Amino acid sequence: MSTGRAADPVAASSVRRPDFGAQRKRFIFTDEHEQLRDSIRRFARKELAPHAQEWEETTFPDWVFRRMGELGFLGLDKPQAYGGQGG
Repeated sequence: MSTGRAADPVAASSVRRPDFGAQRKRFIFTDEHEQLRDSIRRFARKELAPHAQEWEETTFPDWVFRRMGELGFLGLDKPQAYGGQGG
């Protein structure tokens, strides 16, 4: 249903859009969760991102999973009795 008015480009451009890149405190995460998230983010930036284009064109190497295991990033939700992190 039209109001009969043309869209106001000035009003439309002044609408505040969310900044999805902004760093915000996520209250559902504990400090321990935040530390894990930061560790995974650093790993991805340092060890995965430099190879992303190559892997898109070839294959994803097995060493990534070994490295993630060394860093404790695998099995986060599995009981320790089964080799997981107990999370």
